[in-house]
Amino acid sequence: MPLNKQIQRLAARNGLSQHLRWEMGQKPILHLQLTGHFEKTKTFLTALLANSSQLSVSRLQFIKPEDSPLQTEIIFQLDRETK
Repeated sequence: MPLNKQIQRLAARNGLSQHLRWEMGQKPILHLQLTGHFEKTKTFLTALLANSSQLSVSRLQFIKPEDSPLQTEIIFQLDRETK
């Protein structure tokens, strides 16, 4: 299953809203923003990384605005060669 579809399904299954953007280059970079609860975000990330050995996390940032859900910004690097 394509990675974008995996992300969409995992996010929906965990009740997270998501926005993703790719930067294509020698090593493609995926910018992913999630909004939702911490436990659901943790479950999402654990499942995504367990099923996508070609992804590695370059940056992970949590932002918790007062009276708003958790916002998570993640930057992944995609290794086109399967590990």
